[in-house]
Amino acid sequence: MRHPTRALENDKRDWGAFLAKRKLRKRGLAAMFNMPHAVLYPPDWADLLNIYELVRRRKPKVVIEFGSGCSTLMFARALADNGSGHLYSIETSEHFKKYTESYIPADLKPCITMSLSGIAFGEFGGKKVMWHDTVPVVAPNLVYLDGPDYQDFSSEVEIQADGVLLEEKAPSDYAILIDGRLKPFAFTKANLKRHYAVKVNRLHFWELLEPA
Repeated sequence: MRHPTRALENDKRDWGAFLAKRKLRKRGLAAMFNMPHAVLYPPDWADLLNIYELVRRRKPKVVIEFGSGCSTLMFARALADNGSGHLYSIETSEHFKKYTESYIPADLKPCITMSLSGIAFGEFGGKKVMWHDTVPVVAPNLVYLDGPDYQDFSSEVEIQADGVLLEEKAPSDYAILIDGRLKPFAFTKANLKRHYAVKVNRLHFWELLEPA
């Protein structure tokens, strides 16, 4: 075996996904993704379990998600199970926006507002950054950075500033979940003004910043 450490990590990742799916199935949550539409982006069970448990624990009233997909259903399901809360899901692609909308269950549609945004570029903290230029005027308790695909907009800029830009008007329980985007994570952590506890999961590739 040429790369035993990598092989062990892959085994751990596979087992983590298996156990996450089993937990979600026991809670009746895995069945949401049993539809042909999901094959474009197959469910990442570990990520979906993390999203569900995070929303159930933090009980945010307002969630902003950048980049739609399976996560959109799970955020909405968790908010519905909390009994309150709303998800604003922002896409840069009309195609993917319509695609996600096509498989949102009827009972979750009241929990979700989907919208389109362009991408703006500039400098922040001495770095070239991008951000969504059309964001709902709300105060998010939780932000999820999972879009856009940077190469669709620039061959140079890979730093997303949305998490930092939204902090100013966010309530005191503001938290940011980042889906394995190392440069945006480093930038976000370095430029936030409040104090946050940081959790990094390198096995399933996500980072979480919560109020300290």
